[in-house]
Amino acid sequence: MIERASLPRRLARRLARHAGRTLPPAQVAWRAAMLSESEHIESDFAALAWALGCLRHAYSARISHMRFGTLSPSRPALALEMLVCFLPLTGVFAAAASSLVTAGARTPSWLVALLAASLLGPLGLIAALPPTLRRGAAPRGPVALVLGVPAALTAAAFGAGILPAPTWRDAVLCVLLPVAGAMHLAAMRAGAARSSMPGI
Repeated sequence: MIERASLPRRLARRLARHAGRTLPPAQVAWRAAMLSESEHIESDFAALAWALGCLRHAYSARISHMRFGTLSPSRPALALEMLVCFLPLTGVFAAAASSLVTAGARTPSWLVALLAASLLGPLGLIAALPPTLRRGAAPRGPVALVLGVPAALTAAAFGAGILPAPTWRDAVLCVLLPVAGAMHLAAMRAGAARSSMPGI
């Protein structure tokens, strides 16, 4: 007859298995080591204490992994996000460029300001190409600078009264979403630069 394990031992095994499943992908090799070590501890209560320690480590590692992730969603999700963030402003840029071409010498100053302010749209779509086309790729170049200048121009144009104050819909589509997209791309670029540094 097989002797049934005590309650503390059964609980230790369950906690160690749960801790192994909770570990982030980078630490999955520790799973077998945790289970093996808990089985080799003679005292049931010591095994339970070991399993609780494993569980504490697994949760803190998982939380740390989530907190310091790469900010890289899947490529289809990133492509959708970038289209939502930058496509409306790219449409404004195209309309302003078309109006600028047809206006000729009689170009009003607000049209030039609108063209400069909406430059963030196409630049954002171009900056989003590497991470959406290739897995693990980060935006290239000084993303914060390239996307920050048009964002600052947009804010300056509205602040100086060159462009009329936007409606809430225009503010969301042409200011908030593009700035959020630019910030996400800059954070992805900074995360990629940080992870490529030696010793990190």
